[in-house]
Amino acid sequence: MFFLFFLSFLININYVICKSPMGIQFTNWDGQMTCNPKSYMLPSTESQIIELIKSAYKHNETIKVIGAGMSFSGIQLTTTSTGATDTTTEYKKGHMLSLQNYNKILNVDYIGSNANANTDIAYVTVEAGIELRHLSELLDKEYHVALINMGATATQSVVGAFSTGTHGTGTTTGNIASTIVGLTIINSRGEVYSASETQNKELFDAARVGLGAVGIISTVTLSVIPQFKLERRIVPYSLTYVLDNIDTMLMQTDRLQWSFTPYTDDASVIFRTQVALSTPIYPSGPDGGCWSETQSTSEKCIDISYKAMTDSELHYQDRTLYTEMEMFIRREDTMSALADYMVYMESIKEQHNPNVTVSIMLRYLIGDDITMSPVGWGANVPSSVISIIAIDSPEEFHLFSSGLESICQEKYNGRAHWGKVNTLDSKGVNHVYGEKVLEFNNIMSNMDPTGVFMNEYIETRFN
Repeated sequence: MFFLFFLSFLININYVICKSPMGIQFTNWDGQMTCNPKSYMLPSTESQIIELIKSAYKHNETIKVIGAGMSFSGIQLTTTSTGATDTTTEYKKGHMLSLQNYNKILNVDYIGSNANANTDIAYVTVEAGIELRHLSELLDKEYHVALINMGATATQSVVGAFSTGTHGTGTTTGNIASTIVGLTIINSRGEVYSASETQNKELFDAARVGLGAVGIISTVTLSVIPQFKLERRIVPYSLTYVLDNIDTMLMQTDRLQWSFTPYTDDASVIFRTQVALSTPIYPSGPDGGCWSETQSTSEKCIDISYKAMTDSELHYQDRTLYTEMEMFIRREDTMSALADYMVYMESIKEQHNPNVTVSIMLRYLIGDDITMSPVGWGANVPSSVISIIAIDSPEEFHLFSSGLESICQEKYNGRAHWGKVNTLDSKGVNHVYGEKVLEFNNIMSNMDPTGVFMNEYIETRFN
């Protein structure tokens, strides 16, 4: 019987690092993914990061960066194949590197009016490990600007979020990676590169959703906009009504998402509508707004942008653990894909455990030209995201997610979220990304010829 004693408990609240007789152990936030890194490193400067990379390169070792431990997939794990024999696969330990102490805002540059959006914008440069929630708070209080869009939780590190293609919802907004205008990245030999649309563009396009495979990103420059307020309403509907009226709803409200419960006619729609910045916080008072303990799931709240889009620290700590997968498709295929999936759900109805909570959710965004982006089929192409969430049941999760993954990938050229559960292999990646896989492999080979940033997840999908 092994006795676990804590090396550090909840170093970041999203995952656990502990030590046992077997060494250091990492467990991600939902407890489904673990690995045993050779070491756990916490640099606080770029020079320290460079020295750690150089040491790994010199000793033929591997390093994986851990953001906030939010990924459901194995993308952050430190194991990598040793290629032991033709019939067996063994894995060696790698080093785990957390950037949580490398987390400062370095610069905010106001650049005036953006003719396309008819708003003033700014560029903010940050160190890679800053948490999205902390960044949003600082941008609001000190600079009065905001991220254009955010996902359901803001606990991710900024680079972990964009490196996996993380997104929010909005028919005119892209994923977080699409707001990047520049970055610096360190290759496996410790050399620092700057990349943007005008400098090292191929590297820029690969690194924005780089999966941790093309280097360690040191700093990133994001486009931000003036702070704004949103009214958030959560409205119950019948699923039948939503399916008949979703196009009208989307024309009326850009930042919309909705969900439904399998085998019922129960659906819920979240509307987020921009209101004047002078609009009072609602409900008012010290426990008001969208981050208050009592208002997080209420029918209506009004708050500054990030508080209406994402969770507070308190709400995150009180979360119910779940497992999730997401499939990205073109929006024109959404209703057909849903119809196909509902046929699949009927085929597994007798296998479903009604005591397990399962939810299907839809969100919206626009496409981009980023090499390995899940919506990389072209700038501004209308896109949808279908998510499966199951609480505390790996069996139920697999039952519902496997059908969605195969339908979307095989019939609609759908792409899985890199940081959520997926069963992608190199055949599947090549099928949905085509020639972009070669472009990405070339960048990986140039930036990391000896596999310092490699692990099993990347090997399985790019070989």
